[in-house]
Amino acid sequence: KSDTADATVSLNCGHLGSTKVKVGTEWKRYTFTATSKKPAPGADMRVWVTVGFSQKGTLWINAPQFEDGKEATEYSGSPQDSPTTPAKPAKPEPKPAARPSLLSRLLPFLGPPREPVPVAESRKTSQPPKLDGALDDPCWQAALKLTNFILYDSPQPAREQTEVFLAHDSDHLYIAIRCLDSRPAALKASVASRDGQIFLEDDVEVFLSPWQDAHDYFQFAVNPLGTRFDGRGFDASWDADWQCKTGREPNAWTAEFAIPFHALDLGPSISDTWRINVCRHRANPEREEFSSWSRVPGKFHVPDRFGELRGLSRRDLTPFFVACKPEGIRCERDGKAGALVKVANLGDADRTLEVKLTLEGGTKPQSATASTTLAKNGKRFLGVAGFGPIDVAKNLQLRLAVTDQASGRLVRTQTFRRIQSLLFGPVLPLRLLPELSYITNETEFKLLAEVQYQYYLPPSGMLSVAVAPAAPEVAPVAEWEDPLHKIERWMPMTFRAQSKDWGPGEYRASATLSTVEGKAVETASVLFMKLPPKPNEVKINRFKRTLVANGRDFIPFAMGLSTSDNLEGFRDIAAHGFNSVMPIFRVGGMTDEQAKAALDLCQELGMKAIFWMHFKPDKPYAEIKRGVVRWVEMFRDHPALLAWKMVDEPEGWWEGKIGTEAEIMDLYQAMRRADPHHPVFKNHWAWKRGYGSYGGLEATDIYSVDRYPIGRQWNAMQVMADLIDDMAFDGARDGKPVAIWLQMYGSYDSPREPTVAEHRCQTYITLIHGARLIFGFIYKPMSVELWRSMPGLAEEVRTLTPIL
Repeated sequence: KSDTADATVSLNCGHLGSTKVKVGTEWKRYTFTATSKKPAPGADMRVWVTVGFSQKGTLWINAPQFEDGKEATEYSGSPQDSPTTPAKPAKPEPKPAARPSLLSRLLPFLGPPREPVPVAESRKTSQPPKLDGALDDPCWQAALKLTNFILYDSPQPAREQTEVFLAHDSDHLYIAIRCLDSRPAALKASVASRDGQIFLEDDVEVFLSPWQDAHDYFQFAVNPLGTRFDGRGFDASWDADWQCKTGREPNAWTAEFAIPFHALDLGPSISDTWRINVCRHRANPEREEFSSWSRVPGKFHVPDRFGELRGLSRRDLTPFFVACKPEGIRCERDGKAGALVKVANLGDADRTLEVKLTLEGGTKPQSATASTTLAKNGKRFLGVAGFGPIDVAKNLQLRLAVTDQASGRLVRTQTFRRIQSLLFGPVLPLRLLPELSYITNETEFKLLAEVQYQYYLPPSGMLSVAVAPAAPEVAPVAEWEDPLHKIERWMPMTFRAQSKDWGPGEYRASATLSTVEGKAVETASVLFMKLPPKPNEVKINRFKRTLVANGRDFIPFAMGLSTSDNLEGFRDIAAHGFNSVMPIFRVGGMTDEQAKAALDLCQELGMKAIFWMHFKPDKPYAEIKRGVVRWVEMFRDHPALLAWKMVDEPEGWWEGKIGTEAEIMDLYQAMRRADPHHPVFKNHWAWKRGYGSYGGLEATDIYSVDRYPIGRQWNAMQVMADLIDDMAFDGARDGKPVAIWLQMYGSYDSPREPTVAEHRCQTYITLIHGARLIFGFIYKPMSVELWRSMPGLAEEVRTLTPIL
């Protein structure tokens, strides 16, 4: 019932459909029947049932019932809904109150006991399998078989079962998988590139953690073609040196994995009990299934639901207790290059380690080695020299291999696919950075020049800086010279010029670092624009890495909204202190008038709007681009507009459906040409230093990621801090702000919402570690306490903005 007559309420049954009903002020039962398009019963699916109420007032909901069948039955409470209440006993004589135990005080907070996870055992073998996809090796005959795969987010067994066998020797963990299939001819397998989107097809995935608490884990996956994917947690750029071969049987496809221990970053913190899960996607559209050995809720990346793996002795693995990480690759003036690595002996004895680095992707592979002797728990920085000239424009990768010289055993390996973040190029000897992303009517132009010490720089010299229109042979509009009496490790300098009389157009700032005799040693340049002023312009302060709206620093404290027609939701968000909102605008799915009404309401409520473009990948890219650019041109002058979000999480769907990374860049450039006065950005689910994520660092004005670890990872706040540190590293180098989507929900893929304290903590972690845009996913949390805490938190962010 509602407190108003004829209130409109939407009943939504996930992807199955929805309907709208009129609700009055008296209790009344409403029913809605949705038909599944899949032949599998409802137990095979997770359905998100929601009730929508988009007007001012109060809605009461009681006694929901979700059931199979063509017609709804009368309500009847289940035992969980209506527990039996025993007769009240006679009231005893009062006794002195006893102090409650610690356990009894904690029980209300612990919730129901967790479902136990299954246990697997790996048996040591002296005959490792021949990796050919045929599961006929003696080690598989002796291994214990794991089966009884369960549909994810359901207690029902999978119709198409999977069998798993485990074995190991001194150097590898071996895994054999048989994917039974009643229709093997219908297998979907076309992706052939390493780390491609094999998850859209038939595949099997092994999740492995050497740590008993599964605080970190590795993912190894393969499709029937034998195409491999690996990652560490959500970091898909992590690569390991492992092998896998697939095969076919009359009613199954098979896979054999060989995972070397030297690829798993082992150390003293591992235990005898590891964690493991094996998951499978059967992509047959007639009966698609997601199943796993240990049941998981809603997705496979749930480490606290991984099963236990026993049989691997920590003591036997101590030879692999080595840490080695490249710290950087320096390109010298003579064209040669060398690397700096940090290496540590985490084992229980002194030893000599040889570090070999191999650069691949150039004209031919280049290798260099260096050795060091380390005591137990010893560590040091080690220089590895001997590389020839490096073409940094190419997509180079670095292979690392550490060998114990006494035994000749390989003890640590890793492959780094994108090494741009390791090159000392990002730490330039001479760097220029304008204060603002563009200028309009500012009276003063500010330019930051940084000199970073390099061994070949002179001890003193002269820094000459000039600003001129980008057209050739045009006189400078500003010039400076600054004598450097002593070039030290890091020297930032700010140059100022009166820019009021500069005409609109593109400008180039250039700098030359010379010796005292006048010989040029280093040069640098950067382009920037002076644009005609607009009332609603939004700039980026590249020094502070924050937005500038209406001439003032602005930290968006924004709430995401899954639809732009929930106008009452806009009012609710504004009433709870948010200064911005990010609603979804469906390109081709709503009218111009509807989009304008949402922006107009933002303006009325005093909120800024981040225009979230949403489009279905069912049209050619050129048509999508036209629709996006059309809206940019239509609404670029709206006073409520703050920024454009051009695409969300493209790494999960763009490739193969829309285009490639080239189209990401093309769409970004088209939107920037249509509106150079507002930032354009894309959002991701993962981040890699020096690359960002799909589309790269150049195709965005803001570095944005969503991460929702609360309830799924034991160290959720540390996960957030580490992620923002990686993003802020790139942001500081490039002068771009960092944006974070914070978890405010608990539903289809997260066990619970954050508490008030957790959300406050993740908000402050966001600010402390360098992010300057805060987005909440997604309106509206179920927790009344959490929602009521928003105005106070918003006020704190507003108070801190001038300081930050």
